[in-house]
This record gives sequence, structure tokens and C-alpha cells, in this order.
Amino acid sequence: MGQVARLVGDFAPRFQPMSDMAGMEAFRRTLDEYVAAIRRFDDVEEEIAGGLRGLQVDRNWIKVLLWFHAANARPSAGLVEPLCELLSIRDEYVQHEWVAELLGEIGDPRAVPALRDACSFDVNGDVFRSLPKRCLEALIAIGTPEAVAAVREQLASPWVEVREWAAELLDEEDEEG
Repeated sequence: MGQVARLVGDFAPRFQPMSDMAGMEAFRRTLDEYVAAIRRFDDVEEEIAGGLRGLQVDRNWIKVLLWFHAANARPSAGLVEPLCELLSIRDEYVQHEWVAELLGEIGDPRAVPALRDACSFDVNGDVFRSLPKRCLEALIAIGTPEAVAAVREQLASPWVEVREWAAELLDEEDEEG
């Protein structure tokens, strides 16, 4: 067992339900402590990638939270493939928006096809189309011609919110470029 997996195992039981403000604050402090511990590790990219892949079968929400925050604390190109794999899972247990945001932060063009595909996901409960919007933002952050073309494709999205967001991002991109 690697050092990140041990940390996930140590921290997972410490997260309690958040029924009030004190519970939310305790949750936040515990998560901050976990992230600080992750940042002290060296050479954990491969282990984090493996932990992210494990989330495809282990649907424990605390482990999803912890492995994702490990990736977020140590973003790198080696995480692009497992993050794209997670983004392709069409169920509600993965926080797809987090994955899209992290892929945008990493900025690797290999994420473009997965982000493009996820723009069409109809996730239950996502009435504001947050996932496609985060995907569009990630594509703009990547900024390659292919990524910008993927944003342009969404001008024909079946969802008005996505069309409008794509148009706004492209207008901003044109103003900056």
C-alpha cells in the first residue's frame, strides 16, 4: 500500500456527517489537513493515478473526495488519462465538474476528446448544465485550435444554457486573442 492510500485509509473514518455549521467546519479542517499532508509527498503521481482509476469500481463518496483532492493537490500530466476515464463515467457518484475543472487546470490537449464528449452528458440533477459549462471552461483553458473548435461545436447544443455559455466564452476568447 502506498503512502497516499494509507493516508486515504487514515482520513476516511474522520469525516463525519455535516448536520450543522460546526460539522461543516470540522469537515473543512479535516480536508485541509489531508490536502496539506498530500502536498508533503514526493513522487506520488502514479499512485494517485491508480487511486483515481480505482474509483471506477469503488463508489465510496469519501474515497472519491479524498482521491480527487489528492489529484487536485498534485495536478500533473500523468493524471490526464485517469481523469478522462472518470469523466466518461455517466453516473452521479463522480463529481464530473471537479474533474473537468482539474483537466482545464492541467491544460493537456489529450483531455479535449473527453471534455468534448462530456459536454453532451445529461446528468440527473444538473438542471443548470454545470458539467457542460465546466467542460467548456476547461476547453478554453486548454486553448488549442481543437479545444476552441470543440467549444464552437456547443453553439449548436440542445441546451440554451450551454449555447449561451459557449458564445460568452468565445466572445471573451476573441477579445483576448
